[in-house]
Amino acid sequence: MLDGNNHTLDYSINTKLNLYGEKREIESAFKNIITNAIRYTGKGGQINIRWNLINELGVFEVTDSGIGIPKKILIEYVSDFIVLMLIEVEKQVGQDLVWLL
Repeated sequence: MLDGNNHTLDYSINTKLNLYGEKREIESAFKNIITNAIRYTGKGGQINIRWNLINELGVFEVTDSGIGIPKKILIEYVSDFIVLMLIEVEKQVGQDLVWLL
């Protein structure tokens, strides 16, 4: 049980898989995603967290039985996020990893 809403948490973390970058920013992003899953999952809901290697790429995944994000809003959010990431990558010479959530 995760909290007073009787959430159930299932997780799989590959402890041999590292992620390099600004620790505070990475922690903030992961915490925000997990907190939103907790906040928007109803009583008795399920939350799954995965940090694994898939096709040689590190993948952080949070799924839940919550209400979800309307498709239109999700597409707009992800599009804005990708544009911001690409702008940031262009500023950094030698960056060989683009982290998209």
